[in-house]
Amino acid sequence: MVKQTTIMAHPNNYRVGRRSENRFGLHVPAGTICAVVWHDMESAERLSTAEDVGNYFARGDIRQSSAHKGYDADSICRYVDDKDTAYHAPPASAWSLGKEMAGVARQTSAEWHDPYSWAMLRIMAEDTAADCDKYNIPKRLLDASHLKAGIIDGIYDHNAVSKAFGQSAHWDVGLGFPFGEVIAMVQHGAAVVPPPPAGRIVKYGDCGGDVGFLQGMCNFLILAGFIKAEGLEINDPACFGPKTQAAVIASQKFFNGMLKMAHNPKRIRVDGVADHDTVAAFAYWVPEAQRVITKAIKAKK
Repeated sequence: MVKQTTIMAHPNNYRVGRRSENRFGLHVPAGTICAVVWHDMESAERLSTAEDVGNYFARGDIRQSSAHKGYDADSICRYVDDKDTAYHAPPASAWSLGKEMAGVARQTSAEWHDPYSWAMLRIMAEDTAADCDKYNIPKRLLDASHLKAGIIDGIYDHNAVSKAFGQSAHWDVGLGFPFGEVIAMVQHGAAVVPPPPAGRIVKYGDCGGDVGFLQGMCNFLILAGFIKAEGLEINDPACFGPKTQAAVIASQKFFNGMLKMAHNPKRIRVDGVADHDTVAAFAYWVPEAQRVITKAIKAKK
């Protein structure tokens, strides 16, 4: 389940309100929010990274460094209110929402597709989509050439802002970032983009990001009521113990039950090991579980 926390930045690190921007041939009225700018945190991939960066922004001994929200593999952390100016990508800070992701700009495409990053990208993409809907921001990917031409309403990264306006030398989110897949998640929902294949078989006794990703998928099935198992606490590092094994076995039985109902002769081995077939089944059913959970949340409001 996605954790949502708030760690507000120190007053040194944001400006109250949003001023107009009348440079670079632009005339942006005060209060405008028309874009999302993606960043990476240049921080290690941990389940506490979003909160750790929030604590960094909250310190009073740094100046003019912040973002509106941060993301890691299991959480969203609020740093600055949308109505205020976070110092993240000048001059686009005046009209955009800054979103920081755990990771580093030098990551390869494969590293952006590992279980930790993929879980984080899904969370960030869904939240970006929600913000676009809230502020009528077009769900389109822009680059430096668009910004130079005065087209600023959309989604872009810090590198595009740096190239267009020359106000910083930051080049995040980097060349390996999966822009196509992430913008598809924003436009059509994270569930439409299939997760990358499992990098390895995950089994009892293993620890690391793959295990945390697996535990997160199990939790979605538990919350949706698809399986009966105890909710899994995802620690750092995440480790595959008896509760995880029981949840995987329950999931494998559920998958086989659904295959039987669909008159599909294929069956998944029920052994508590997350092999490629089991992970593929999770990839199919987790989006369905997310829809059930979202519908239930809306029904309670």
